[in-house]
Amino acid sequence: MKKIINLRFLTIALILASVTFLSSCKKKGCTDIDADNYDSLAEKSSTCYFRYGNKVTVITPSSVNYDPLDGPDLFVKFAKNSSPSWDYITTTGSNNYSFAATFTDFLFTNEQWDFIVYDFDTLDPDDIVCSGSFNPILDGNDGVITVIANGCTVKFDYSVKM
Repeated sequence: MKKIINLRFLTIALILASVTFLSSCKKKGCTDIDADNYDSLAEKSSTCYFRYGNKVTVITPSSVNYDPLDGPDLFVKFAKNSSPSWDYITTTGSNNYSFAATFTDFLFTNEQWDFIVYDFDTLDPDDIVCSGSFNPILDGNDGVITVIANGCTVKFDYSVKM
């Protein structure tokens, strides 16, 4: 009788130890798909790091005459492809073929983003200088997402934070 009780106790103890051990062996990693360190194989979430955009720089070809009187007055609109309207619109740079605008940090998500670079004209509608799309998580590297589209170079600077 005593052996049967000890055997039952031992069996229950082994089962509990196995369940505890197996449940604690889940692979840790970031499980948020928008994170810079997303791990599709992770089963248990750990610290995640995200990309926050803070600057956009545009360089347009000076061989194109966007403004007949002077250089282009550039501005940029960009947003997640899923957004119904533009999430961000920069200020307008004056009479220059390159332009940079800084922002308060905004979260880049792991999805397609679109942008359009315009030349602001007061006498006629804004001219589209170039446009394109990117995925900030897949396309970025070392703090910069660079897109070359229609002769323009567009760079989105970002920092990685928890």
